[in-house]
Parts: sequence; C-alpha cells; structure tokens
Amino acid sequence: MIASTLHAQQWRMSELILTAKGSYSNPFPDVHVEAEFTGPNGEQYRIRGFWDGDEVWKIRFTPTVPGRWTYLTTCNGADDAGLNGRRGTLVVAPATGDNPLYRHGGFLRASANGRYLTYTDGSPFFWLGDTWWFCPSDLVPFETTYRTLIDKRKRQNFSVVHMAFLGSLTPAGERSGISGEYSELFTNRVNPSYWREVDRYLSHANECGLLPVIGFGFHQGLNAPTLDELKTLWAYVLARYGALPVTWLICGEYNAVTTQVNAAGQTVPCEADRGRGQKILELGQFIKDQDPYGRAMTVHPGWYKQDGREAWNRPWHDFILLQGGHEEQGPPPAFYTALYHEVHKPFLEGECTYEGIRGFTDTVVRQNAYKAMQCGSCGYTYGSHGLWYPNQDEKDLTFSEWGPPIPWRAAAERPGAAHMTHLRACYETVPWFKLVPVDVSTVIALKEEHSVTNFPALATAVSDEYFLIYLPSQKPGASPLQPLFVGGKKGICYTLSIFNPRSGVFTEMGLSLIGDEPTPLPALPDIQDWMLVIKLQSA
Repeated sequence: MIASTLHAQQWRMSELILTAKGSYSNPFPDVHVEAEFTGPNGEQYRIRGFWDGDEVWKIRFTPTVPGRWTYLTTCNGADDAGLNGRRGTLVVAPATGDNPLYRHGGFLRASANGRYLTYTDGSPFFWLGDTWWFCPSDLVPFETTYRTLIDKRKRQNFSVVHMAFLGSLTPAGERSGISGEYSELFTNRVNPSYWREVDRYLSHANECGLLPVIGFGFHQGLNAPTLDELKTLWAYVLARYGALPVTWLICGEYNAVTTQVNAAGQTVPCEADRGRGQKILELGQFIKDQDPYGRAMTVHPGWYKQDGREAWNRPWHDFILLQGGHEEQGPPPAFYTALYHEVHKPFLEGECTYEGIRGFTDTVVRQNAYKAMQCGSCGYTYGSHGLWYPNQDEKDLTFSEWGPPIPWRAAAERPGAAHMTHLRACYETVPWFKLVPVDVSTVIALKEEHSVTNFPALATAVSDEYFLIYLPSQKPGASPLQPLFVGGKKGICYTLSIFNPRSGVFTEMGLSLIGDEPTPLPALPDIQDWMLVIKLQSA
C-alpha cells in the first residue's frame, strides 16, 4: 500500500506515525521497527522507530537533501500490518529560514583539517555553550525556568546547552512518571510520557537555534548500570532523538576515579570507577554505530590534570571536550597550545571556572575563555554557579560547598554570560575558524614588562591577513600598555581596532599600520583586558 505523499523540508525532522495491529507485553526493546529511506540521488538511511505508548510507534527522519524520497518500514513482527511493509513518499523542499540548524543541518561534523566543528553542510559552527546538568528535570520546569533560560541564551547568541538529565522529571499532567533519580532510566523500562516531556525541552532549544549536547548521569552514578542496560537506554534515545539537531557527550566525568582504603589500610583507586571508564568507552562505539547520521560526538571527562585521555584515540571520539576545572587561573596557555599542535582533532574548553564557584568573578571567567580561544579552542562552554545546578532559592544549600547559594534566575543574569556573547561577536569579525595560535612577539612588542594577573598576552592569526592579540588585565598600579606593532607582511597596510571584552564595543583607531615596520600603537584605555584586532586593509 502506498501511503499519502508527505511534504517535508531539508534539515527538519519529519515523523511517521504507525499504529500496531498486535499487542506486545514489552514493546521496547523487544519489537524492532525501522524504515529505510531512499533519496533522489540514491542516498539511503535506515532509521529505527520507537514505541510512544499504547499501540503507537514513531519513526523520525531528517532529509539531508531536497527532492523525492521514498520509504519502506520493516518489523521483526512480520505479521503486524500496522508496522511492517508500510510505504510512502516524502517530497522535500530545500532548506530555508534564519535558524542555522535548519539552514545548514544540525548534525555536527569535524572539519577536514581537524581544527573546528561544522554544521552538516560544512559551514563553520561556533560552539558557545551554557551548562545545565540538571536539565531536563523538575528543577528546571519547562514553562517557567526552561523557556526563560533558552530564550535568554538565544538572545545572547549561544549555540549549545549541556544537559545530563540529573534529577527527576514528572511528565506534564501526571502526579508521577519516572520518578526520583535519573538512575531509573537505566532499568530497561520505557515511560513514553516521560520522553514526551523531554521532547518539549529538546525541540524548543532547536527552534531557538540551540543545539543540546546530552548525556545521562555523572561519574559514580554510572557504576551500577550494566553495559547492556546503557545500550538499551541509548538505543531508545537514538531512535527518538537521532533525527534532532543534538549531539552526544554520553555522560559526565566518565573517567573520574575516586580512591578507597583497602583491607590492608592502603589508599587505592576504586575498581568500580575503573570499570565504569571501560564501559563508557564501549558504549561510545555502540552509540556511533547506531547513529544513522554519524554526527560528531564526544564524552565529558574528568579534570584535565587527572584526565587519562582514554577516549582520545577511539574511532568514535570526533572532538575533544576538555574540563579545565575550577582553579582560578585555569589551565596554562601551554596546555592548550600543546593540544593544538599535537592532536589533530577539534578541541574546546567545556568546563572551566564557572562564574560564582569559589567566588570567581566575570573577570576570571572571561579571561580564561579568551585564553582558551587564543590558544586554539574552537569554542567555549560557560557555566554559572546556581545554574549548572539550578538553586531554587537562597535556602537551597545543594552544592553550597562550591559557593553560597544563589537562585537560578539571578545566576542566569551574571555578567559573564553577556561577556561570552561579546567574545563570539569579536571572533566572528574575522574568519575565526582559520585562526592559528602564534608567538605574540612576532606581532607586537611591549615597551615595558607586561605584568598581568595570571598569563601573558596571546596572539592568534589568519596568515598575514588578520591578527587578534588578547591583553589580559594588569596588576593594580601598573600603567596602561602601549604596544608596538612589529608583525604583518612587509609593505602591506593594516587597520587597527580595539575591542572591549566587557562591553562588546569596537573602537576603530583610524590609523594605518605598515607591515614589518615597527609602529607604536595607542596606549590602552586602562589596565583591564583588551583585544587588538589588526586587519589587512583590503580585508
């Protein structure tokens, strides 16, 4: 039987709804339904369906090219005419609109040169993330907290949100669904009403142009589930969300190892932690093998000083998500630049000095973000204390060991998030994805010692066409710097702008610089941090 022709759009999810004729005691994972989609140029995708309650199965598919697609469903219950042998056609229109996920495709790729991430069509993807580990959950109600946060980060030009599904989520209209902790997700039970609530969270992020990067659980919370239980969970997640613009971080701190005292009184690594690391590595390959779109994926690691980098050489591990940790100075520049030169995979700083943790100010957050970007990171993920775990009010002392409680609404308004917006705007004034870290002394010289709070000036460049020089804040009492431009191509004319990382304001200096002719630049306005943007005049 040929089903009615459906109309769809490139890079946007289409959904087939099937009604089973039979009755099943354990619909998922026992019943395996899938569809094979064939595109206008012979493209083929095998997409697994998922059970959505009662007799309903759904198959979600995102067409990768415009034109006429056909599909045919199959089911291991071959005699179920509602699930098996269903045929149909999709007429797919080209991508349109301003939402970059729907314009360029939301299945991330690693660039051919291994330096940055792209949308599916190859357009550069600027990763600017926020961290909400307890999302989706009742701590982040959809209609109030979640919509407020997503809409705000959309206005601030963020592109990513980190989610780890910690906490409980009661489906709308139910007094109880999958109640309690996220660990109940690993019990091989499927509660469709729970996942329908999750649909709302992920879909709203996508509609606002944000890409959720999702995982389930953190470190020791993953010790108890077996690999088979984790695979069952992920098979369902891939079937339900594989067609959405999302990507996978699998879980949090997959390789964090705690210690314990053995019978001999010795402090030794926890064996259950070691076993979890190996389990997650195998799970990563399962996820990659089951993902019909082969999107770029990663895993969230432990603190960089203890990260054994066990996943880095795995074939499923497409880009490196770092955890710089929560020491005020963050990783040194040499840590990032060594990665840039030694590891030819995109890397980005995914967790470093959340604003408010241990009293870290927006200055600490901002300077560590620019440091990572200047040293080769292809993006940055911000975090705010009171938001990575959403404190409900001042009396909510959960995780107060990291800092005084602050309600999530106030945490969302911290100034550091706005500074991340400025950071992205600054880098996007040049072909940021071509930037290469360079020795700052080849671009500028300083008349006096650059006495800064924690690291020296850092430079990055696109050949001899663009130079971005970040000057961190100086120690109190210092005089504003007046650098000397010494870089560029001999005899070529350049322009200078000074960028304020706190306000996002560019000031065009109205003077021409001649490459390879040492030229004094104007003194900086004050001893705070500044970015010099030097461009080839024709550029």
